[in-house]
Amino acid sequence: MEEQNQDSKLDKYTQDRVDKGIKELEEEKELKIKWRKEIDENEELQRYFSNYRPTSIESFINQYLNEKYNAYRYGDMYMQIAQEERTKWIDMAHEHLGYILQKQLFDLQCLWRANEIKLIGVEKCFDFVNWSENILNCPFLKPITESDIKMYQDFLMKCNLEFSNYSMDEEWQEYDDIKESYLSDEEEASIPEWYEHHYTHTGTTNLLLLPNIRGEKEEFYRSLWFKNKQKISEEKKIEAKRNNDPIPLIDSRPYISSFDKEVKKYIFDNFEEEQIRLQYKYYSEGVQEGIDNSFYEEIFRELSEIKEFVPIEKNHDIKEGVHKAYNSYMARKLAEHLPMAHDQYLFNRKMGLVVESNKEYFSDADEVYTRSILDGRELNGEPRDFNF
Repeated sequence: MEEQNQDSKLDKYTQDRVDKGIKELEEEKELKIKWRKEIDENEELQRYFSNYRPTSIESFINQYLNEKYNAYRYGDMYMQIAQEERTKWIDMAHEHLGYILQKQLFDLQCLWRANEIKLIGVEKCFDFVNWSENILNCPFLKPITESDIKMYQDFLMKCNLEFSNYSMDEEWQEYDDIKESYLSDEEEASIPEWYEHHYTHTGTTNLLLLPNIRGEKEEFYRSLWFKNKQKISEEKKIEAKRNNDPIPLIDSRPYISSFDKEVKKYIFDNFEEEQIRLQYKYYSEGVQEGIDNSFYEEIFRELSEIKEFVPIEKNHDIKEGVHKAYNSYMARKLAEHLPMAHDQYLFNRKMGLVVESNKEYFSDADEVYTRSILDGRELNGEPRDFNF
């Protein structure tokens, strides 16, 4: 009886890999034979090789064919990786174009609140929050100019932004916090760094001194609405008491976070035995050290994969030196790609193309805010509109 073919005992996954490997080897063999024949029959190339020692040519050709095959096999993959790298910078640059527009929107908010301008698509203060989330499609903003780009590039190179935990999700249109921060001149400022840079170079801080006429009117109507809600709530409580209905209890105690380190430390220090306290101390320190090290390891890994020179300034701490070099590199690359993103942005505006926004809108908050103003107007004997 003929012995059973061992291949038939292979699982399908392994057999598929074997078949694929054989097919790829056959293709590699055919391509290398074809390419070698092309080299041998190319008279111009043979004359070029005649300038070198004959004993070295064969090994060179073999190595050349290996690299040609690898380029044929994997070149598209690496090309895609390079394209994705370029796309990353362009995408980031588009995001920062939005930050340039945020400053323009905030300046308009200051003027609008002072009743110095009217804007199509803006009826109340909360509308600036909505447009902030869809900034690249905001219809009443002027196009970003080359001078805007140059100013932002200057900002990137001078302000030492933090890119290792990349996020600039500032509260760009928080009028009250920004204005209060400017007027109080507190050390812990709520003014975005980009706004500070812009004010320094344009001298437009006078906008923060304009009166908040619209905002104060809105707050007046909203206060009427809140007081009325409280009144209705109190009346319901009185009615419930009159009817002997159970009064719902409200727990005013604060929530405790699962990640609250201070509470955990308090419990370990006051309710646990000495040995477990000591173990927890070294465990916590070890975990934190691992987190800190992984932070710098990730930065160094990214820098090591960069295919260009990245200078590191002299520093007494190698971690801090690598960190600063990373932020400096990111700022420089972003500044380099801003003009390309700007060209694409101008083209989109010219063609009337809408830039998709991935951020959620505050539809529920907007609805409550709108109702509070209109209800307040009605309570004050005024029309339910925004003509005030």
